[in-house]
Amino acid sequence: MQPDADQFKAAEAVTVAGCDIYHPTASFLTGAEISFGGDLARGLKHGENFFVLETQAQGPVGRLPWPGQLRLQAFAHLANGANMVEYWHWHSIHNAIECHWKGVLSHDFTPGAVYQEAKTIGADFARIGSHIVNLKRSSDVAFLVSNRSLTGLKHSYAFAGPNYGDILRWLYDSFFRLNISVDILDDSTRDFSAYKLVVTPGLYCAEDSLVEALRDYVRGGGHLLSSFRSFFCDENTKIRTTRQPGGLTDVFGMTYDNFTIPAEVPEAREWMELLRPDDDTQVLLGYDHAAYAPYAAATCHTFGKGRAAYIGTMLDNAALDSLLERLLPQMGIGLTAYRWPLIVKQGKNDEGKKITYLLNYSSECQPFLIERDGTELLSQKNCIAGEALLLQSWGSAILCTE
Repeated sequence: MQPDADQFKAAEAVTVAGCDIYHPTASFLTGAEISFGGDLARGLKHGENFFVLETQAQGPVGRLPWPGQLRLQAFAHLANGANMVEYWHWHSIHNAIECHWKGVLSHDFTPGAVYQEAKTIGADFARIGSHIVNLKRSSDVAFLVSNRSLTGLKHSYAFAGPNYGDILRWLYDSFFRLNISVDILDDSTRDFSAYKLVVTPGLYCAEDSLVEALRDYVRGGGHLLSSFRSFFCDENTKIRTTRQPGGLTDVFGMTYDNFTIPAEVPEAREWMELLRPDDDTQVLLGYDHAAYAPYAAATCHTFGKGRAAYIGTMLDNAALDSLLERLLPQMGIGLTAYRWPLIVKQGKNDEGKKITYLLNYSSECQPFLIERDGTELLSQKNCIAGEALLLQSWGSAILCTE
């Protein structure tokens, strides 16, 4: 998310959205940055395919990809719906501030290991590109993002908790690790009927019309998952005078009026709200501390035909993943057997065939059970339902099925 421009409004002026995606590599390569950047770029034009205008080849010092990672990264971009992958830059430049940000070629123009791996990517694009271009993704989950909330939290006096980007990526990355596909919408959206679940990370600023749209969505059978610091202010960052979460206490079946920085509370990191649930509200998680024992850390409540869950503190990654694994099936979101480091992304190609990307973000081999007969496009091998496909270290595969 960009603090100085609303990229959703800016994208109205372009035919195809473009983005730059840079990220850690080597043992720090998780794929989450690639996935988030791609989902955000796809959301700028309401699900249309996009261009990766810049991504790293050798990259800056400390981001040299291990063997196989450049190839894995390229297919990860396509798995998100990219129709183009371009590297910054062709050859490493010889002066100025980015002279040590290395390109496909090093400073001596010699075709090295990264160049050779890039060649295999280009050859694969030329060979199977017609099968994988224009991938159309479909998601049951929408993340609602907000430039207003980014700015509001940035300038909130004495706010000592995590910033907007931290909250957004904290929740997004958990869905990524659980292999749950998401779309990203901006906070001008009012129609959520295409989704089973809407997630609002740190939606600090929200117009009354958005609050009412979410209320109607849940009442009609939709599901809502919100984090701490959501619905605190109106669109002008004026703090609401109603009970928190502003305008939605009956939807969430709880309220709170105290928040603090956690100390000696094992469940909580950086921020905690002391939730007071109604009698008919499910407590998903409490605080393991004598002073906070009367309060809840996370809740879920039935409202109308839908459900609304609220997480009042920042959990560690393992605890958040565990909580979502328990909660999401209650909200109609199915979970697969696969978890990071094996990432599975799916869509349909121009022929209406199902394309499944398998991405292994680890040095260990990862097995995947074939569900339907089809073809693995990179190797052109036939795949039989019930057989196991073994992904090598930092490897990728692309399945094409009817």
